[in-house]
Amino acid sequence: MSLDGIAGLISVDRATREVTLGAGTRLRHIPALLAPYGLAMENLGDIDAQSVAGAVSTGTHGTGAAFRGIAAQIVGAVLVTGTGEVLRVDRDHNPELLPAVALGLGALGVLVEVTLRCVEAFDLRAIERPEPLGAVLGSLDERVEEADHFEFFWFPHTDIAMTKTNTRVPAGEARAPLSAARRWFDDSFVSNDVFGVLCRLGRALPAAVPRSTGPR
Repeated sequence: MSLDGIAGLISVDRATREVTLGAGTRLRHIPALLAPYGLAMENLGDIDAQSVAGAVSTGTHGTGAAFRGIAAQIVGAVLVTGTGEVLRVDRDHNPELLPAVALGLGALGVLVEVTLRCVEAFDLRAIERPEPLGAVLGSLDERVEEADHFEFFWFPHTDIAMTKTNTRVPAGEARAPLSAARRWFDDSFVSNDVFGVLCRLGRALPAAVPRSTGPR
């Protein structure tokens, strides 16, 4: 079921930092919708293509031990049940159902509106670099505790990991975005095109996988 026709910002309560969105709103569009109000979602996953309904229903999470996933940000919703009833769930209406709505897998009905408690807008200062896998594993607990957001990806058949450390800073502070050309090279060409070719090569010639991942 596509909810693309039910998308966009419905209401904002700046005092409580609660915003209501059409359930079909794609995650990638939410930052721009909230920016005029100085608000942002508390935490997001890596993928921004889902609708907010899909992200809520499947328990999408991000990184950061101090920051909660989307389920913990839900303060209300409007659903259409299997019998066609419009069901409102929030602190004043059917509050006992709120935990189920926050991670319901569609069991209660189709989400139409979602109300989230947001946070003050922020930027991320990002550091991404390759590091020895042993060093990353040996200091993993400390890295998770010290960083706002930390994650790493291991390259099979190597002893190298790509680490990503993100630090929250006030919105607009020391912002130095990549150029359009560099974003295309990093996000589209390297992350998608080159990686896609390597994946297809690995499926066709499994013996080539160790060589394609680079030096040990």
